Amino acid sequence: MERLLRKHGTKFFVATGVILAVLRRFIQDDAYISFRYARNLADGLGLVWNAGEYVEGYTNFLWTLLLAPSFLLRVDVVVWSWTLSIACFAAVLWLLCHWPGADAITRFSAASLVVSNYSLSSYATGGLETQLVTVGVVSSAWFLVSRLPIPTAIAAVAAVMARMDAVLMLMPFWLAATLSPQTVGGRTGDGRRTLLAGLTLTGGPVCAWLLWRHAYYGAWVPNTFLVKGGASPLRGLIYVALFMFVYGWLLPPAVAIATGRGRAIFRDVVSRSPAMSWAVALHLGYVILIGGDFMEFRMIAPCAPFAALLLAEWMRGRLWLLIILLALGPVGAPLLLPPRPVESISGLERMAADWSRDAELLKTILGDEGRGVRIALTPAGAIPFHTGLYAFDELGLNSREVALNGERIKPLHRMLGNLPGHSVKARWEQIRAAGINLVIDHPWIVDAVVEEVLPLNSDGRVRRETFNAIHPFLHVDVPAGSGARLVAWPAGNSDSGAEKWWIMVLSEPHEAISRAIKRTGAKVFDFDS
Repeated sequence: MERLLRKHGTKFFVATGVILAVLRRFIQDDAYISFRYARNLADGLGLVWNAGEYVEGYTNFLWTLLLAPSFLLRVDVVVWSWTLSIACFAAVLWLLCHWPGADAITRFSAASLVVSNYSLSSYATGGLETQLVTVGVVSSAWFLVSRLPIPTAIAAVAAVMARMDAVLMLMPFWLAATLSPQTVGGRTGDGRRTLLAGLTLTGGPVCAWLLWRHAYYGAWVPNTFLVKGGASPLRGLIYVALFMFVYGWLLPPAVAIATGRGRAIFRDVVSRSPAMSWAVALHLGYVILIGGDFMEFRMIAPCAPFAALLLAEWMRGRLWLLIILLALGPVGAPLLLPPRPVESISGLERMAADWSRDAELLKTILGDEGRGVRIALTPAGAIPFHTGLYAFDELGLNSREVALNGERIKPLHRMLGNLPGHSVKARWEQIRAAGINLVIDHPWIVDAVVEEVLPLNSDGRVRRETFNAIHPFLHVDVPAGSGARLVAWPAGNSDSGAEKWWIMVLSEPHEAISRAIKRTGAKVFDFDS
């Protein structure tokens, strides 16, 4: 068996991983934020969300740079992102299959855990930097063990520039190379010289990047960092525990700790791989601290290869445990996530598709003359990207004013806090100051007679306070005396043949909107006083 794995294992797991990644490929709305920055860069506007506004509304600098060539080459950016991500995923699997100091059974067991896992193989795509961070961290550790300072530094720089929190997983390996001649995976040899050279080569580019960022954006950290607060560590703990439960990754350590021999194996594995153990612990601790994520287990992916190697060591001699985990891998999340304490991958894909269609509808409504219209909304991905309109992010990801001075969102659950990235929202005066014409909020398309949905007085005016109360999901309340009006745009027919209407707030008149109202037959309502 081991001889067969040595001969064909790498090809099998890499090929299987790539095939599954292609079959499970998807795109999510948040990816279009990076796409918009990359397109503006390719168009000569700079790394900006709106032309002339220097706000760092992305957390993945290097990934955004790597997306820009797709616009210069006129290649579909979604396909481009998939290609880059799957290449990184394949590299991670190759590194696992050649992990130094581990035997073939351990290496290929770890690779099988990653390949079979529905969430991990799905996040080989998605459009975000997930796999770039993962391959950067894993390859940096791999090169450090192999005492190759230049590749170690290049991989570390790539990981940190792809997402700054990657440094948490790199630190244990650097520290292990400093304190002990035995580093990762049982490989011996003094790693201090490699570490010193690697840190020197890493520090220069990273420091230069941080200085550039401060000069360009006027801040040391991304604007998104300011809006990440508000989520409870309890939510993060549930997020991590749910992954471990759904895919059975809690089972091997539980079995190990429950038996005397298992505890000895557990201690032996941790003592032989302290850097890897600490890398997993620090990353998961960080994920818990920030409240996890609302996306299905994306934040687990960067440390998953290290966790898989540890699990493979703990399961040595327990083939039945490996079989259980491999059986749960393909089916765990799709079967157990419909209640959705986190948003499932299928849900993320559906939202991105819906909002892409909404963007095309908005372009049709406004026509070519509507390019100067300014919109405000909460899903700051597909709609701003596809329409190309000036967009005001009501959740503050791309608005420093909202991030610093926005209205705090009241948590739905006191103990769980807010969803990560959903801690503040824009105030009405901030929207008016930005010259916004249409306030979309969270797209509200009704499949009914619009007059029956809206709270209308006998004179046909909308009851403002009632409207603010019933407006679904995240929205900005319309204040008294604002002069705003309500517009219901025709949005086609439902499957049953009933008319659909897209409801927005007209906060500031615009000639293109007035003409679009006449052309489309949109309905306009005034608010009461």
